[in-house]
Amino acid sequence: MEVVRKYTDFPELTAAILNEFIDKIVVYEADKTSGRREQQVDIYLNFIGKFSVPGQGIEAEPFDPVENRRAQWRGYYHRNREKILAEKAERREVEKAGRLAAQPIKTPEETAAEEAAKRERKKAYQREYQREWQKKKREQREQSTNNTEIMENPEAVI
Repeated sequence: MEVVRKYTDFPELTAAILNEFIDKIVVYEADKTSGRREQQVDIYLNFIGKFSVPGQGIEAEPFDPVENRRAQWRGYYHRNREKILAEKAERREVEKAGRLAAQPIKTPEETAAEEAAKRERKKAYQREYQREWQKKKREQREQSTNNTEIMENPEAVI
């Protein structure tokens, strides 16, 4: 009881004060069965015994079936991740093979003609883009020239 009387009024809680009040701390093995890491810690205080934090465990969260299902899926996914990823990769390979089989086989001449047409479309797009860019620059130049003339001769505007 001397310890309690000694610390009836203290400005801050320090490590020294805590060490005088704590008898022992028991740390249990971590539990990962719920998909989250949970670990129990018991604190035993002198003169009191096991100390539990007030309000801890009393307020239970409302049951959310959607979140519960997500948690179940996350647990399943983490346990079977490699199997799931292998199945997805296999499905992708089957789909890719199906798409490739559905495409007609092209002769080298047809492939070359397609490539030439593709290059020509790209050049046409670049020419059009260049024309638009030059037109925009020309308009900006004309606008700045008009602004300069107005600044040099403000009486002509009035």
